[in-house]
Amino acid sequence: MAPKILVVCVIYNEKLQETITYKSLLIHCENIFIIDNSPIPFNPSSYLQKGWTYQNHPENIGLSKAYNEAAKFAYDNGYDWILLCDQDTYFPSNALQYYIDAIKNNPTVNLFCPRVKLDTGEYMSPTPIKNYLTSLSDRSIFGEFSLSKFCVINSGMLINVSAFISVGGYNDLVWLDFSDIQFIERFKNKYKNAYALSIECIQSFSNKDTDFEKKLKRFTIFCQSIKNFIPTEKWKKLWILIVVLRRATSLSVQNKTTKPFSIFYKNYLQ
Repeated sequence: MAPKILVVCVIYNEKLQETITYKSLLIHCENIFIIDNSPIPFNPSSYLQKGWTYQNHPENIGLSKAYNEAAKFAYDNGYDWILLCDQDTYFPSNALQYYIDAIKNNPTVNLFCPRVKLDTGEYMSPTPIKNYLTSLSDRSIFGEFSLSKFCVINSGMLINVSAFISVGGYNDLVWLDFSDIQFIERFKNKYKNAYALSIECIQSFSNKDTDFEKKLKRFTIFCQSIKNFIPTEKWKKLWILIVVLRRATSLSVQNKTTKPFSIFYKNYLQ
């Protein structure tokens, strides 16, 4: 019997049918759970199909709570797996079949992921992680790997529903930045390994902010989200502090201002 997969897509301020993920993946899927965090919902009735569920949260519940809601829906409705997506990931047209084949061929694995790269060709997942610091790489791995050594981003993760529930799901308070790292922090305590598929996805950052004021706003959100990160050991909170300080320092040096440190103090330390 084929595994029952619920594809989960979180969107924000973009019509679903105009997203890269819809055009490359969702259009080929039957069972989809859409969480729309936009303040003004779009009208989905014209293209929603049987087996598709749509929820709008104009208050913006973030990624983590959205994924938890989707996992609960999957559990309550008999799905075996959830495939997490954001709106900016390009999937190859046969991606879903690769996931299905991987499940059948690796029955002890509870988390699968594609290899994800930027349009520049650099890989961003899975990539090595040490002390919560990651970097882009010109190479990526394939096959089974240790979750204690590699970072996996949210989009493209296929997670066994029972395993997701058993580790407590996502941390609602780490609602955007580091939500994936926080989830893996929980997941790897019970399930040590994951499996990287041979397929490659492309992550788009075409809307990346270049305006400094927007960067400051984005850094504020970063601080507010990562502030609630819970490491496996309390002393490791120091490494999270270093991650935030590095980003504040980089912004300050690039733009010759101390504003990032003020944001750091008000939104992370207080």
